[in-house]
Amino acid sequence: MSNLWDRLVKLAKADDRVPFSQITPGDSKKDKVYTLIPLLHLSNEDKVQLEQKGHFEEIYVVPRDAEKTETKIGAAEGSGATQP
Repeated sequence: MSNLWDRLVKLAKADDRVPFSQITPGDSKKDKVYTLIPLLHLSNEDKVQLEQKGHFEEIYVVPRDAEKTETKIGAAEGSGATQP
């Protein structure tokens, strides 16, 4: 998952939103699923935002500010609170 995160941060420097099709290693269903699952985990951890305008349209990945994300996660872990 960290490899995907590093790629996203690098690609997002040129543009705020990274198309899902740009980060998948191939065009097979397996490649798409194996990329989507870690993205869903990153979204759950509030590290990325996933955007899609309609069914079957391009998914865009927006990496959140890494420093703010790490601060939020660290604060939640330190307080014993769980993230939504």
